Amino acid sequence: MMVKNQMKNKGIVWGKIWYGFFILYFLNMLVVTTIVLLMNPLWYDINEFLIGMIGVRFNWLAIILTLIFLNFAHSLFLVIFHTIKLAKSGHTKTSIINKILPFIFLAVWDFALNLLISEAGSEIFIVRTQLEYLSPIIWLILIIGISSISPLLYRKFARQLLRVKNEGTKSWKKAGFVFGTIVIAVICIFPFISPFFLVPSTVVQGEIPPKPLLMAHRGASHLAPENTMAAAEQAVIFGAVGIEVDLTISYDGIIVLMHDSTLRRTTDVGTVFPDRFNEPITSFNYSELQQLDAGSWFVDCDPFNTISEGYISKTTAESYRGEKIPTLAEIINFTRDNYLLLDIDSKGPPSGHPYYSSYENILLTQLNNSGLGKNILIGSSQALSLNMTYVTNAFPVDQLISMGSELVNTHHGLTNEQFKSYDLAGIEVMVWTVDSVSRFSQLWCLGVDLIKTNNLHLMGPLTKPFWSMKVIYYEVSWILIIILTPTLSFSIYLLVKKKVKK
Repeated sequence: MMVKNQMKNKGIVWGKIWYGFFILYFLNMLVVTTIVLLMNPLWYDINEFLIGMIGVRFNWLAIILTLIFLNFAHSLFLVIFHTIKLAKSGHTKTSIINKILPFIFLAVWDFALNLLISEAGSEIFIVRTQLEYLSPIIWLILIIGISSISPLLYRKFARQLLRVKNEGTKSWKKAGFVFGTIVIAVICIFPFISPFFLVPSTVVQGEIPPKPLLMAHRGASHLAPENTMAAAEQAVIFGAVGIEVDLTISYDGIIVLMHDSTLRRTTDVGTVFPDRFNEPITSFNYSELQQLDAGSWFVDCDPFNTISEGYISKTTAESYRGEKIPTLAEIINFTRDNYLLLDIDSKGPPSGHPYYSSYENILLTQLNNSGLGKNILIGSSQALSLNMTYVTNAFPVDQLISMGSELVNTHHGLTNEQFKSYDLAGIEVMVWTVDSVSRFSQLWCLGVDLIKTNNLHLMGPLTKPFWSMKVIYYEVSWILIIILTPTLSFSIYLLVKKKVKK
């Protein structure tokens, strides 16, 4: 009998240990799932990374997302199931499968998450900015949740306090009780004070700044094949004030538009030149590049669902077939004819290329002779570019002024304080690459001047930030929520308690 009781007690202890592990498993999967969801604007790029790694064009991310959500559901089920078992009988046990699977899932998804974060680079800041954007909803949920359980916490606290008093003056028990009370109090108080210290960037002092001007990243690259004349035309149609282009040079010295180092993603090079599928674009002569179709891939894949969702008609999409890789001369003429800004992202040829040493001089000479002047945005301070707009990276205000910077070109992941310092100093800022309406709204409220985006069709129609609030209304709203929510919760608790006594 004694052995049976010992085994039973041991089983109860291990059941509670496994229950604690399942809670950790659930929290881990919650973090993984949340980060992946917040990185929604990067899903296409993530899938392209997976395609490049695996070597087969397929929607691999859809499979991964499905598996992540299934694992999250599994972890949630384990917590709920064992919570109910513990509440009913005071003990629980789990199957051998559920003792093994969580360890496998944790290893796989934590490794995948670390790989994703390392490959995402500066784009991982989208997680922080999305959390900031959603923070009012998060704080509200936590405040309602804590207020709802606060009567129960208070009752438990009163019982524990009475127990500590009745058990004498054991200092370690008192210390443990005090420490536990402080920890729980801090956890509970945090959501109530956080809205006043972690104020979202969409809460503004005074009037909302003017809407940022739109720069079409690689042309309107979600509406037409990137870095083509069709993309430039769609940029004008959807209201961009300028276009950003990626430049490189052919083997025979013609500067052309192309982002990738190879042609395999955005052309039919595998069909036209099957033996040169993985060769760099800089190894092709211009006449060879002109044999390629740089538009059909976009029509066939509809990579951003802009055709299926009706932003681009099927007739317009079909016209993209046969689109050619344009030259710098063509885009200069288009920019001039449509009074656009031209943002230059130059990728020179590798060493050993015939034009390796002369590439920059060829580029600057062609730009200088274009007559576009200040409408060219370029990160060069050489003599040939003195009549163009000098673009620099993000540096402290004093350093930018001493450098003679005319425009800061930076990733959108800078802190709110950095953006505000530039706005107060009157320094114009252009950020890249913003594809979510939420981040666009934040940067709008922070006073950013120009925003590079692939999603002109989403940003263009906006007449105001998706949500914004004056600081006085924000603070008053939170004061009312913080007063009313706990008051309502305790009122309901006292009312129910009074009815139970009757």
